[in-house]
Amino acid sequence: MKTVKLTNDDLMKYVVELTNLSQQAKVLKRLAETVEYARVTGDDFSLKYQINSGLLGEIGDSLKILEKDIQRISNEICPD
Repeated sequence: MKTVKLTNDDLMKYVVELTNLSQQAKVLKRLAETVEYARVTGDDFSLKYQINSGLLGEIGDSLKILEKDIQRISNEICPD
């Protein structure tokens, strides 16, 4: 394993990035909860609207970006 020396500035940069990614994950979770709530309560109109609007695809795309960014930060902190 390669050793990396991180400065306080480096660590602060990663903390800010991870905090931003965490906030994005919370927003995506709330969007998914909205879809699930519509399903559970039988609100077919809202459920169909959200699905037909492309919301699920956007959530999936955003999750892929989150995954990529988290992996990039992980690799920068602890490269193999």
